Amino acid sequence: MSKRLMIYTGLFATALLVHGATAAEIPARLELRNERLALALGQAEHGAIVSLQAGSGGGELIATQKTPLLFTLTFSKKAALAGEKFTLTSRDAKNFKADLQRTAQRQLVTLHYSDFANGALHVTCTASLAAGDPLVRWRIAVQVPEGYVLDAVRFPYATLRAPLGATDEEDVAVLGSTKGGLLRRPAAMKAGSTISIAQPGNMAAQFGCYYAPRGGFFTAAFDGRGYPKNLIATRANAGIEFSWQQSGCTTGYFTQAYDTVMTTFTGAGGAPADWRDAADLYKTWALTQPWCATTYDQRADIPAWMKAGPAMVRFGRDWLAEPARIDRWLAEYWQKRFPAAPLIVAFWGWEKLGSWVTPDYFPVFPDDQQFTQLVARVRAAGGHAFPWPSGYHWTLTYQKRADGSFEWDDRKHFDEMARAHAVQTRDGKLYLRTPSWLRGGDTSCMCGGDPWTLRWWNEDICVPLAQRGCEMIQVDQVVGGGFPACYDPTHPHPSGPGLWQTEAFTRQLQTMHAALRKIQPDAVVCFEEPNEWYNHLVGIQDYRDCEAPYEWASVFNYLYHEFLPPFQSNPRGDDLVTTAHCFVDGQMPHLVPSGRDLAEPVLVNGGFEPRAGGRNASAGWDQVHSYQGVNWTGQATNDTLEKHSGAGSLRLDNSSKSDIVQVSQNVIVGPDALVVGKKYRLGAWLKTGHMVRPNAIGFGFLTTGT
Repeated sequence: MSKRLMIYTGLFATALLVHGATAAEIPARLELRNERLALALGQAEHGAIVSLQAGSGGGELIATQKTPLLFTLTFSKKAALAGEKFTLTSRDAKNFKADLQRTAQRQLVTLHYSDFANGALHVTCTASLAAGDPLVRWRIAVQVPEGYVLDAVRFPYATLRAPLGATDEEDVAVLGSTKGGLLRRPAAMKAGSTISIAQPGNMAAQFGCYYAPRGGFFTAAFDGRGYPKNLIATRANAGIEFSWQQSGCTTGYFTQAYDTVMTTFTGAGGAPADWRDAADLYKTWALTQPWCATTYDQRADIPAWMKAGPAMVRFGRDWLAEPARIDRWLAEYWQKRFPAAPLIVAFWGWEKLGSWVTPDYFPVFPDDQQFTQLVARVRAAGGHAFPWPSGYHWTLTYQKRADGSFEWDDRKHFDEMARAHAVQTRDGKLYLRTPSWLRGGDTSCMCGGDPWTLRWWNEDICVPLAQRGCEMIQVDQVVGGGFPACYDPTHPHPSGPGLWQTEAFTRQLQTMHAALRKIQPDAVVCFEEPNEWYNHLVGIQDYRDCEAPYEWASVFNYLYHEFLPPFQSNPRGDDLVTTAHCFVDGQMPHLVPSGRDLAEPVLVNGGFEPRAGGRNASAGWDQVHSYQGVNWTGQATNDTLEKHSGAGSLRLDNSSKSDIVQVSQNVIVGPDALVVGKKYRLGAWLKTGHMVRPNAIGFGFLTTGT
């Protein structure tokens, strides 16, 4: 009798089988615990997370919820058009069973869901906790019913208390986004509001956290291959809801090929918790991935001048119109002040038709001969030319006229040459966008999964730029390595979003680098906004964390400063705060040149004289083409017939009452421009006609940030 009892007790210590037990034997909660945390899944809640507590008496992190969920699945019928979808949740399963197994080395919960209303659907979820591992690791598998497509899997859900600390003033949320920031007081968010970051896209690193001074919640996706996903934080009624979503277009059987993880964390050494404590947890995993195999200083594919720590300067179309001014800036400003420092010279507006008008780039602006000679002089001065062609975009139309026609219309050429290789939406239509910089025009996007696109990008765009002397090229407007998912059945890739997108962009970077190196041995490649998956394939990184709408948190640079140097893409010459942040954060200085560097007048081109290129009377001035989602389609052109003096004037035209045109110039208050305490007289000549309502020339005084 005693021997039987001892054997039974030993079995219970290694395996508690809830599956198939009677109602009296089934515990209300399935618990995973170690010294760091205790996680509980509710039986009545169909396996949803009902408790998460830190070890050593830590407080409860999970909010009390009426109907908590563990997962949601979004389906559509194979033959259905986009939008005809339905969602099933963990609570919709009529049949739910759970197994809890414990050994000395591992605790594992397996959850089974079946008997849903829509088809022969079966879902299996697991949560495991291993000895010595601070992380609860989650996986999910779905048997997709015949005739259906699985579009999205959202799993696992964890709804945290709000506030998490003593008051909501203490709470902070940080996600691993490109424009990373501290979201303070997330409990104060409006119910239903959501922050979502995507990879590929604006997710630079696959983690997020929510914490108060005494500690908080960490979650991450340990995906080293590149499946499309989102990290979503929502202000739910009960609290702050975190969830991961993987997108796809799956039939048959779906299985998550990586762990999503969660745990609790506290501050190091008894200090208040900080997002860097969560990032350190993530970096422990990231250091095992290919993108952290070799530190930047040890990489053989990086030229010595890049490792020497260059600065960057950006010249726009106005400067390119007068290459001699760029020569003067290099000689009179840069070389006098920094004679030994390497310099990256970024060119914006080099495209033939206009800035970001694609892909009819050649001959480049102002013409091939002047541009090639300028690049040669830049290189002779120790610089390295860096244009940013606009990725896979193809401009169909540009600059819409009042009669509905366009200044540039490339639709016939596109149909003949490229349409078969463009992105197709799920409903079988051509992918189209109408971005503000095309001034009423449309763009399509070439499919990165079509080998034609990779060849076109390398041979028709990158190679000609390298032949003109450019050593560095950015794949611009392919944010985070992401391009629209394509559903064209004639392309050699799976339908819809998937791992193929990451694999295709990896091939693009590799083949692009190889093609450039045949012409420029020290070639460097990069793309717009960081995505960790490609750190080891690029030599510099366009970073935009200083554009964050919240208090800045340089998540990407904190994680990867020893692997890749970033720079701010859109600096302002008068923004000393951003400049200081970049120096402290270890980011590359990015200079904004000014005519005032060359002792030119405070107001650049105050006479609106036409410059090289013939049409640009607003050289030195900025034209705003959109604001708060509204396109300003009014026209600003050079007029050589109507003028008060000189060779021309600026003509502003609005064809309809709703049109807006705005041209402005910001002048810095400081020792090199407007000086505090001095008097200035501003004057202008204005001629008007056919005015529907009053207009004016305005002078304003703006503080930093406005």
